[in-house]
Amino acid sequence: MSPGQEQLGWAPRVMEVLGVLTRLLAVQALWVLGAAAGALVLGALPASVAAARVLPDAQRRLWRGFWGTWWAELRRAHLAAGPPLLLALAAVLNLLLVVPLVTGPAGPVLLVATTVFGAAGLLSTVCAVVVTARIPDAGAVAPLRLAVLMPWISPGRALLLGVIWTAAVLLAVTAPPVALLLGLSATLMVSTAVLEPVLEPVLEPVLEPVLDPASGLPPGTDSASAQDDEQIPLRSSSRRVSLRAPAPV
Repeated sequence: MSPGQEQLGWAPRVMEVLGVLTRLLAVQALWVLGAAAGALVLGALPASVAAARVLPDAQRRLWRGFWGTWWAELRRAHLAAGPPLLLALAAVLNLLLVVPLVTGPAGPVLLVATTVFGAAGLLSTVCAVVVTARIPDAGAVAPLRLAVLMPWISPGRALLLGVIWTAAVLLAVTAPPVALLLGLSATLMVSTAVLEPVLEPVLEPVLEPVLDPASGLPPGTDSASAQDDEQIPLRSSSRRVSLRAPAPV
């Protein structure tokens, strides 16, 4: 904190908190619009990827950045995060329709197996959304592969993600207005922070050859043009990147 900010006391921190809260509210509203634009079925995943990409970048104008990402990642979001999401939805349907009908010793076994597969599908979906948002040039197969492996590579962080999303679901049930205002954007921001240490060993060798070490921008990109909403640094790379799973942590 600079000397000038120290003289202001707690005011800069309050403004910073208010700025983060405002951004969360705005991203949540954009996510609702993005999901509705695809009639929820085709809009939820690209809206989630767009939200995960614009949330950490305070310099990017939300409206153009969100919708530019939504349209650019419409196909890849479904290819990368669609399969684990379908697994999670199938597990939910199984819990509601099939498990109650099974009696005897097979009932508890089916309940546990369905719960495990459903949780793995949900966590893999979250990871696929985050990786797709972080690396535009990774294609669809690499984020999906990393997303499927993530719960088994880092079970501790996978468990933490499970707690976070369980709390989000409970918030949606007990306090729907709060969940509607900032439930998904806040949960997505926290999930990105949880996954960041695991993804960093994967992202670092990908980013180093692409971005200029001094400016953190693609070669030939000036700082003024980098502030444009539609400028996504990794888009300037013409090559596809390959993600390798990190070592277990």
